[in-house]
Amino acid sequence: MRVLAWIIERARGAGGARETVLGFEPDYGDLNWSGLEFSPEKFEAVMRADAAPWERELAAHDALFVKLGAKRPEVLAAERDKLAKRLTG
Repeated sequence: MRVLAWIIERARGAGGARETVLGFEPDYGDLNWSGLEFSPEKFEAVMRADAAPWERELAAHDALFVKLGAKRPEVLAAERDKLAKRLTG
């Protein structure tokens, strides 16, 4: 619910965000942490994007695209390529 509330605030133009290789994400202060003990350090650790799992994810995308062949929507291929570029810097 905390993330959903952040998404709604973003849609209303009021919520903050930071741009990362994976897209826009909340900063620690953008979420309501009332009633929950979750430190900024723990938040940063959870939000960190490790390269190795994402490389495996991109390989899985490639395998799926081979199976789809000509049925593969070009927009998916374009998004996959943009993600790969962001992840590799």
